[in-house]
Amino acid sequence: MKKAVLMTIALGCSMAGGSAQSFDLDKKLLDYCEKAKACTLKQIETEQIPEQYRDMVMANMNTMCAGVKEQFTPYLKQEPAMLESAEQCIDSLNKMSCDELMSAERETKECKTFNKMLEEKEQQP
Repeated sequence: MKKAVLMTIALGCSMAGGSAQSFDLDKKLLDYCEKAKACTLKQIETEQIPEQYRDMVMANMNTMCAGVKEQFTPYLKQEPAMLESAEQCIDSLNKMSCDELMSAERETKECKTFNKMLEEKEQQP
């Protein structure tokens, strides 16, 4: 299984916030996670990966979509600019085809901007 698949899901799922103003982001993130799952399933079928591994990958993706987002929730609640940047990143990912989404070159300009903001925030005391 390509490392990009899990990295894509982890990136996307780590971006959702829990505040009322992040409702749109949560919806966009859900759409993204569903799209990424469908793309991953398509790739698994194309590569004829055994069902036991398929089930394991899909379970991991479900867990990541449900849980990893909590890691960055405090930043998004505190920073409206980060929330907007996260939404732009998810929007850019949602516009990608499955081939683009599963490629190693899947990081968009918008996601690079969000990741830079996130790194800067994490470096602050």
